[in-house]
Amino acid sequence: MPSMKERMLAGEPYIADEPEILADLDRAARLMERFNSSSASDPDGRLAALRDLLGGLGEDTVVGAGAVVTRDLPPNVVAVGNPARVVRELA
Repeated sequence: MPSMKERMLAGEPYIADEPEILADLDRAARLMERFNSSSASDPDGRLAALRDLLGGLGEDTVVGAGAVVTRDLPPNVVAVGNPARVVRELA
């Protein structure tokens, strides 16, 4: 039987009180607070916060609007869809 997190990522009904999901929500809230409290004049700090929040997003990776990233993406690619998948490599 899949975990509630696996069910959530698959788009199936789930109960959101599983400890793994609650820990992910708490981590995301802390990282968003870190990003929102950073200064716009510190783009490196903001980029670091976004990388921590979004996980393994490769350097110069482009994620399409509305894409749902469920795993790490390599550098220099374009990813779109739900779940996000690589559709093109960038030169």
